[in-house]
Amino acid sequence: MHTLDQSVDPTGMTFATGGAGVFSKKVPTLAAQVKSFTRLINSGIISKEQLRHSVALVAISGNDYMSGADVKNSFLSSFEDIDTYIGNVTTEIVKNVVQIQKLGVKKMLVNNMHPIGCTPLRTSTNNYTTCDLLANYAASVHNKNLKH
Repeated sequence: MHTLDQSVDPTGMTFATGGAGVFSKKVPTLAAQVKSFTRLINSGIISKEQLRHSVALVAISGNDYMSGADVKNSFLSSFEDIDTYIGNVTTEIVKNVVQIQKLGVKKMLVNNMHPIGCTPLRTSTNNYTTCDLLANYAASVHNKNLKH
Protein backbone atom coordinates (compact mmCIF):
# COMPACT_ATOMS: atom_id res chain seq x y z
CA MET A 1 0.00 0.00 0.00
CA HIS A 2 1.27 3.46 -0.87
CA THR A 3 0.98 5.78 2.15
CA LEU A 4 0.43 9.54 2.42
CA ASP A 5 4.12 10.21 3.11
CA GLN A 6 5.07 8.55 -0.20
CA SER A 7 6.43 5.40 1.42
CA VAL A 8 5.41 1.78 1.18
CA ASP A 9 3.47 0.20 4.01
CA PRO A 10 5.73 -2.39 5.72
CA THR A 11 3.11 -5.08 5.14
CA GLY A 12 3.59 -4.78 1.37
CA MET A 13 1.64 -3.76 -1.68
CA THR A 14 -0.22 -5.28 -4.58
CA PHE A 15 -0.57 -4.48 -8.25
CA ALA A 16 -3.19 -7.16 -8.73
CA THR A 17 -5.99 -6.34 -11.12
CA GLY A 18 -8.90 -8.73 -11.59
CA GLY A 19 -9.06 -9.93 -15.18
CA ALA A 20 -5.41 -9.15 -15.92
CA GLY A 21 -3.29 -11.25 -18.22
CA VAL A 22 -0.30 -10.77 -20.43
CA PHE A 23 -2.26 -9.79 -23.54
CA SER A 24 -5.73 -8.80 -22.31
CA LYS A 25 -6.30 -5.07 -22.87
CA LYS A 26 -9.38 -4.64 -20.65
CA VAL A 27 -7.26 -3.97 -17.55
CA PRO A 28 -3.54 -3.31 -17.02
CA THR A 29 -1.47 -6.18 -18.40
CA LEU A 30 1.25 -7.90 -16.41
CA ALA A 31 3.85 -5.75 -18.23
CA ALA A 32 1.96 -2.56 -17.30
CA GLN A 33 1.89 -3.65 -13.66
CA VAL A 34 5.64 -4.35 -13.73
CA LYS A 35 6.20 -0.88 -15.25
CA SER A 36 4.27 0.68 -12.36
CA PHE A 37 6.40 -1.28 -9.91
CA THR A 38 9.56 -0.14 -11.73
CA ARG A 39 8.50 3.52 -11.50
CA LEU A 40 8.10 3.19 -7.72
CA ILE A 41 11.60 1.74 -7.45
CA ASN A 42 13.16 4.32 -9.76
CA SER A 43 11.52 7.15 -7.81
CA GLY A 44 12.87 5.80 -4.51
CA ILE A 45 9.47 5.07 -3.00
CA ILE A 46 10.50 1.41 -2.85
CA SER A 47 14.11 0.97 -1.75
CA LYS A 48 16.60 -1.66 -2.88
CA GLU A 49 16.74 -2.79 0.76
CA GLN A 50 12.99 -3.45 0.74
CA LEU A 51 13.37 -5.45 -2.48
CA ARG A 52 16.00 -7.73 -0.94
CA HIS A 53 13.48 -8.76 1.73
CA SER A 54 10.47 -8.99 -0.59
CA VAL A 55 8.57 -11.88 -2.11
CA ALA A 56 6.74 -11.33 -5.39
CA LEU A 57 3.79 -13.40 -6.57
CA VAL A 58 3.04 -13.40 -10.29
CA ALA A 59 -0.41 -14.93 -10.66
CA ILE A 60 -1.72 -15.27 -14.18
CA SER A 61 -4.73 -17.50 -13.85
CA GLY A 62 -6.23 -17.96 -17.28
CA ASN A 63 -7.71 -14.72 -18.55
CA ASP A 64 -5.49 -14.85 -21.63
CA TYR A 65 -6.99 -18.25 -22.39
CA MET A 66 -10.57 -17.78 -21.29
CA SER A 67 -11.44 -14.34 -22.58
CA GLY A 68 -8.43 -12.22 -23.35
CA ALA A 69 -6.22 -11.19 -26.23
CA ASP A 70 -9.02 -11.08 -28.77
CA VAL A 71 -8.69 -14.82 -29.20
CA LYS A 72 -11.90 -15.72 -27.43
CA ASN A 73 -11.98 -19.49 -27.97
CA SER A 74 -10.05 -19.62 -31.24
CA PHE A 75 -6.78 -20.64 -29.60
CA LEU A 76 -8.40 -24.00 -28.85
CA SER A 77 -8.92 -24.93 -32.50
CA SER A 78 -5.92 -27.29 -32.75
CA PHE A 79 -3.06 -28.66 -30.68
CA GLU A 80 -0.57 -26.71 -32.79
CA ASP A 81 -2.47 -23.46 -32.21
CA ILE A 82 -2.62 -24.20 -28.50
CA ASP A 83 1.10 -24.87 -28.25
CA THR A 84 2.01 -21.70 -30.17
CA TYR A 85 -0.36 -19.42 -28.27
CA ILE A 86 0.58 -20.84 -24.87
CA GLY A 87 4.24 -20.47 -25.78
CA ASN A 88 3.59 -16.77 -26.39
CA VAL A 89 1.75 -16.37 -23.06
CA THR A 90 4.33 -18.23 -20.98
CA THR A 91 7.24 -16.45 -22.69
CA GLU A 92 5.66 -13.11 -21.72
CA ILE A 93 5.20 -14.28 -18.11
CA VAL A 94 8.83 -15.36 -17.92
CA LYS A 95 10.00 -12.07 -19.46
CA ASN A 96 8.17 -10.15 -16.72
CA VAL A 97 9.45 -12.43 -13.95
CA VAL A 98 13.02 -11.85 -15.18
CA GLN A 99 12.37 -8.09 -15.17
CA ILE A 100 11.16 -8.22 -11.55
CA GLN A 101 14.24 -10.22 -10.59
CA LYS A 102 16.52 -7.70 -12.32
CA LEU A 103 14.89 -4.98 -10.22
CA GLY A 104 16.15 -6.77 -7.11
CA VAL A 105 13.39 -9.14 -5.97
CA LYS A 106 15.06 -12.49 -5.35
CA LYS A 107 12.12 -14.49 -4.02
CA MET A 108 9.53 -15.15 -6.72
CA LEU A 109 6.38 -17.26 -6.83
CA VAL A 110 4.59 -18.01 -10.10
CA ASN A 111 1.31 -19.86 -9.94
CA ASN A 112 0.39 -22.88 -12.05
CA MET A 113 -2.74 -22.89 -14.17
CA HIS A 114 -5.79 -24.60 -12.73
CA PRO A 115 -7.67 -27.08 -14.97
CA ILE A 116 -9.48 -24.41 -17.00
CA GLY A 117 -11.43 -27.06 -18.87
CA CYS A 118 -13.38 -27.79 -15.68
CA THR A 119 -14.51 -24.21 -15.09
CA PRO A 120 -18.22 -23.40 -15.41
CA LEU A 121 -17.56 -21.47 -18.63
CA ARG A 122 -16.13 -24.60 -20.27
CA THR A 123 -18.56 -27.14 -18.79
CA SER A 124 -21.84 -25.24 -19.26
CA THR A 125 -22.39 -26.62 -22.79
CA ASN A 126 -22.40 -30.15 -21.32
CA ASN A 127 -24.74 -29.26 -18.46
CA TYR A 128 -21.68 -29.08 -16.16
CA THR A 129 -21.11 -32.84 -16.40
CA THR A 130 -17.80 -33.11 -18.27
CA CYS A 131 -14.64 -31.09 -18.53
CA ASP A 132 -13.20 -29.73 -21.76
CA LEU A 133 -10.15 -31.94 -22.29
CA LEU A 134 -8.55 -29.64 -24.86
CA ALA A 135 -8.70 -26.74 -22.41
CA ASN A 136 -7.20 -28.92 -19.68
CA TYR A 137 -4.47 -29.90 -22.13
CA ALA A 138 -3.81 -26.18 -22.58
CA ALA A 139 -3.43 -25.76 -18.81
CA SER A 140 -0.99 -28.66 -18.63
CA VAL A 141 1.12 -27.22 -21.49
CA HIS A 142 1.11 -23.82 -19.75
CA ASN A 143 2.33 -25.40 -16.49
CA LYS A 144 4.97 -27.47 -18.30
CA ASN A 145 6.28 -24.37 -20.12
CA LEU A 146 6.56 -22.40 -16.88
CA LYS A 147 8.29 -25.25 -15.09
CA HIS A 148 10.81 -25.48 -17.94
